Amino acid sequence: MFAIQRAVLALAAVLALAGCQEDPFKPDQAPEGEARFTYSGDLSGEFVAVGRLNRRNPNAGTWAIGDLQQVGGSGVLGVFAQQRSGLVVSGLVLEWRGAQVGSVTCDESTPNCPFVLDVLLAVQNTTGSNQRSYEGRVGTVTVTSLTEDRAVGTFTATLTRDVATPGPDTPTLQVSGSFDVSLELTD
Repeated sequence: MFAIQRAVLALAAVLALAGCQEDPFKPDQAPEGEARFTYSGDLSGEFVAVGRLNRRNPNAGTWAIGDLQQVGGSGVLGVFAQQRSGLVVSGLVLEWRGAQVGSVTCDESTPNCPFVLDVLLAVQNTTGSNQRSYEGRVGTVTVTSLTEDRAVGTFTATLTRDVATPGPDTPTLQVSGSFDVSLELTD
Protein backbone atom coordinates (compact mmCIF):
# COMPACT_ATOMS: atom_id res chain seq x y z
CA MET A 1 0.00 0.00 0.00
CA PHE A 2 2.88 2.35 0.81
CA ALA A 3 4.29 2.13 -2.73
CA ILE A 4 0.93 2.97 -4.28
CA GLN A 5 0.46 5.94 -1.98
CA ARG A 6 4.02 7.11 -2.59
CA ALA A 7 3.71 6.85 -6.39
CA VAL A 8 0.35 8.59 -6.40
CA LEU A 9 1.56 11.32 -4.02
CA ALA A 10 4.74 11.92 -6.01
CA LEU A 11 2.82 12.13 -9.26
CA ALA A 12 0.23 14.39 -7.61
CA ALA A 13 3.02 16.64 -6.33
CA VAL A 14 4.50 17.21 -9.76
CA LEU A 15 1.04 17.72 -11.21
CA ALA A 16 0.24 20.27 -8.54
CA LEU A 17 3.54 22.05 -9.11
CA ALA A 18 2.97 22.12 -12.84
CA GLY A 19 -0.68 23.10 -12.61
CA CYS A 20 -0.23 25.91 -10.09
CA GLN A 21 2.44 27.79 -11.94
CA GLU A 22 1.13 31.19 -12.89
CA ASP A 23 4.40 32.47 -14.34
CA PRO A 24 3.31 34.60 -17.31
CA PHE A 25 6.65 33.91 -19.00
CA LYS A 26 6.15 30.14 -19.09
CA PRO A 27 4.10 28.69 -21.94
CA ASP A 28 1.13 26.44 -21.23
CA GLN A 29 3.08 23.51 -22.66
CA ALA A 30 6.38 22.31 -21.18
CA PRO A 31 9.10 21.29 -23.65
CA GLU A 32 8.65 17.76 -24.95
CA GLY A 33 10.06 14.98 -22.82
CA GLU A 34 10.46 11.24 -23.15
CA ALA A 35 10.58 8.33 -20.73
CA ARG A 36 10.37 4.72 -21.82
CA PHE A 37 11.12 1.30 -20.43
CA THR A 38 10.50 -2.36 -21.05
CA TYR A 39 9.40 -4.60 -18.21
CA SER A 40 9.18 -8.32 -17.55
CA GLY A 41 8.45 -10.63 -14.65
CA ASP A 42 5.10 -10.13 -12.93
CA LEU A 43 3.93 -8.42 -16.14
CA SER A 44 5.64 -7.82 -19.46
CA GLY A 45 5.39 -5.00 -21.92
CA GLU A 46 6.61 -1.53 -22.76
CA PHE A 47 5.90 1.88 -21.23
CA VAL A 48 6.33 4.84 -23.57
CA ALA A 49 5.61 8.42 -22.58
CA VAL A 50 6.60 10.99 -25.18
CA GLY A 51 4.96 14.36 -25.04
CA ARG A 52 4.52 17.77 -23.50
CA LEU A 53 3.02 18.39 -20.09
CA ASN A 54 0.07 20.77 -20.36
CA ARG A 55 0.55 23.00 -17.33
CA ARG A 56 -3.10 24.06 -17.36
CA ASN A 57 -4.38 20.45 -17.46
CA PRO A 58 -1.62 18.13 -16.17
CA ASN A 59 -3.97 15.13 -15.83
CA ALA A 60 -4.48 15.03 -19.59
CA GLY A 61 -2.39 13.24 -22.16
CA THR A 62 0.91 11.42 -22.20
CA TRP A 63 4.02 13.33 -21.13
CA ALA A 64 7.40 13.23 -19.40
CA ILE A 65 9.07 15.99 -17.41
CA GLY A 66 11.84 16.41 -14.84
CA ASP A 67 12.35 18.44 -11.71
CA LEU A 68 15.66 19.49 -10.17
CA GLN A 69 15.59 20.74 -6.59
CA GLN A 70 18.47 22.00 -4.50
CA VAL A 71 18.26 20.38 -1.06
CA GLY A 72 21.09 20.94 1.39
CA GLY A 73 23.57 21.87 -1.34
CA SER A 74 22.85 18.77 -3.38
CA GLY A 75 20.59 18.26 -6.36
CA VAL A 76 17.55 15.99 -6.18
CA LEU A 77 16.50 14.88 -9.65
CA GLY A 78 12.93 13.78 -10.21
CA VAL A 79 11.72 12.24 -13.46
CA PHE A 80 7.95 11.96 -13.84
CA ALA A 81 6.01 10.41 -16.72
CA GLN A 82 2.38 9.65 -17.44
CA GLN A 83 1.05 7.34 -20.12
CA ARG A 84 -2.67 7.82 -20.66
CA SER A 85 -5.06 5.88 -22.86
CA GLY A 86 -8.61 7.07 -22.21
CA LEU A 87 -9.21 6.68 -18.47
CA VAL A 88 -6.35 4.21 -18.04
CA VAL A 89 -3.16 5.76 -16.62
CA SER A 90 0.29 4.29 -16.00
CA GLY A 91 3.12 6.28 -14.45
CA LEU A 92 6.82 6.45 -13.62
CA VAL A 93 8.52 8.34 -10.79
CA LEU A 94 12.34 8.25 -10.48
CA GLU A 95 14.05 10.20 -7.72
CA TRP A 96 17.82 10.48 -7.22
CA ARG A 97 19.27 12.45 -4.28
CA GLY A 98 22.70 13.87 -5.12
CA ALA A 99 22.13 13.47 -8.85
CA GLN A 100 25.08 14.18 -11.09
CA VAL A 101 26.49 12.99 -14.40
CA GLY A 102 27.55 9.42 -13.79
CA SER A 103 26.07 6.22 -12.39
CA VAL A 104 24.88 4.91 -9.07
CA THR A 105 24.34 1.20 -8.44
CA CYS A 106 22.56 -0.25 -5.43
CA ASP A 107 21.80 -3.78 -4.31
CA GLU A 108 20.00 -5.27 -1.32
CA SER A 109 22.98 -4.56 0.93
CA THR A 110 23.42 -0.89 -0.05
CA PRO A 111 22.55 1.29 2.94
CA ASN A 112 20.69 4.52 2.12
CA CYS A 113 20.53 4.01 -1.64
CA PRO A 114 20.17 7.52 -3.12
CA PHE A 115 17.58 6.56 -5.75
CA VAL A 116 14.11 5.08 -5.74
CA LEU A 117 12.01 4.07 -8.73
CA ASP A 118 8.20 3.78 -8.55
CA VAL A 119 6.10 2.38 -11.37
CA LEU A 120 2.32 2.26 -11.56
CA LEU A 121 1.07 0.00 -14.37
CA ALA A 122 -2.50 -0.23 -15.62
CA VAL A 123 -3.55 -3.82 -16.26
CA GLN A 124 -6.38 -4.54 -18.69
CA ASN A 125 -8.27 -7.79 -18.22
CA THR A 126 -11.71 -9.25 -18.86
CA THR A 127 -13.17 -7.58 -15.76
CA GLY A 128 -11.87 -4.12 -16.61
CA SER A 129 -8.63 -2.60 -15.47
CA ASN A 130 -6.69 -2.25 -12.25
CA GLN A 131 -3.31 -0.84 -11.36
CA ARG A 132 -0.24 -2.54 -9.96
CA SER A 133 2.31 -0.56 -8.03
CA TYR A 134 6.02 -1.43 -7.86
CA GLU A 135 8.96 0.16 -6.07
CA GLY A 136 12.66 -0.54 -5.92
CA ARG A 137 16.16 0.58 -5.04
CA VAL A 138 18.02 -2.36 -6.57
CA GLY A 139 19.65 -1.49 -9.89
CA THR A 140 21.58 1.24 -11.68
CA VAL A 141 20.68 4.78 -12.66
CA THR A 142 22.97 6.62 -15.07
CA VAL A 143 22.74 10.30 -15.96
CA THR A 144 24.62 10.98 -19.20
CA SER A 145 23.74 14.67 -19.39
CA LEU A 146 22.50 17.07 -16.73
CA THR A 147 22.15 20.75 -17.57
CA GLU A 148 20.11 23.58 -16.12
CA ASP A 149 17.20 22.70 -18.39
CA ARG A 150 17.50 19.00 -19.35
CA ALA A 151 18.35 15.56 -17.94
CA VAL A 152 19.19 12.49 -20.03
CA GLY A 153 19.93 9.02 -18.75
CA THR A 154 19.12 5.34 -18.37
CA PHE A 155 18.02 2.97 -15.63
CA THR A 156 17.73 -0.73 -14.90
CA ALA A 157 16.09 -2.03 -11.75
CA THR A 158 14.35 -4.86 -10.00
CA LEU A 159 11.11 -3.63 -8.49
CA THR A 160 8.86 -5.31 -5.95
CA ARG A 161 5.08 -5.21 -6.20
CA ASP A 162 3.26 -3.65 -3.29
CA VAL A 163 1.67 -6.50 -1.30
CA ALA A 164 -1.71 -4.74 -1.31
CA THR A 165 -1.71 -4.69 -5.13
CA PRO A 166 -3.47 -7.70 -6.71
CA GLY A 167 -1.45 -9.97 -8.97
CA PRO A 168 0.16 -13.38 -9.30
CA ASP A 169 2.63 -14.86 -6.82
CA THR A 170 5.71 -13.48 -8.61
CA PRO A 171 5.86 -9.99 -7.16
CA THR A 172 8.90 -8.63 -9.03
CA LEU A 173 9.36 -6.63 -12.17
CA GLN A 174 12.58 -6.15 -14.14
CA VAL A 175 12.71 -2.75 -15.85
CA SER A 176 15.18 -1.25 -18.29
CA GLY A 177 14.70 2.17 -19.78
CA SER A 178 15.73 5.71 -20.57
CA PHE A 179 14.67 9.31 -20.06
CA ASP A 180 15.26 12.62 -21.82
CA VAL A 181 13.29 15.31 -20.02
CA SER A 182 13.18 19.07 -19.67
CA LEU A 183 13.75 20.26 -16.10
CA GLU A 184 11.59 22.51 -13.98
CA LEU A 185 13.98 24.09 -11.46
CA THR A 186 12.59 24.53 -7.96
CA ASP A 187 14.13 25.71 -4.71
